[in-house]
Amino acid sequence: MTIFGLRIFLFTILPLLFAGVQILLDKSTNSRDRRLEVVLIYLFALSVAGSGIANFFAHFFLSDIIAESIGWPVGNPFQLEVAFANLAIGLMGILAVSRRDGAREATVIAVTVFSLGATVVHLMDIAA
Repeated sequence: MTIFGLRIFLFTILPLLFAGVQILLDKSTNSRDRRLEVVLIYLFALSVAGSGIANFFAHFFLSDIIAESIGWPVGNPFQLEVAFANLAIGLMGILAVSRRDGAREATVIAVTVFSLGATVVHLMDIAA
C-alpha cells in the first residue's frame, strides 16, 4: 500500500468505519443529529487530530524526507512552521471532540483554510 493509500485509509475510511460501527451498536444514536455528531467526532479525533499530529511528526522529525517528497529544498526552515501549524490543528481536533462551544466550527475553519491553502501552493509548485 502506498503512503497516499495508507493516509486515505487511516484518516478517511477508518473514522467512517468506526462511526458506522458505533451507530449500529449504540442505541442512543437514534436521531439524525446524534448520528451526524458521532461521525463528526470520529472525523475530528482521527482525521483532524490524527493527521495533524502525524504531519507534525513528519515535518518536524523527517523534515528532509518530507521536503524532498514535496519539492522543497532540504533544510528549509519553513518546515518547522508547517510542523507547528499541523500540531495546532491536531490539538484543535482533540478539543473539538468534546466541546460544543464553537471549538468545532473554529476547527473546521482552520483545517479548511490550511488545507486549501496548502493544496493551492502545491498545485502552483507542480505547475511551475
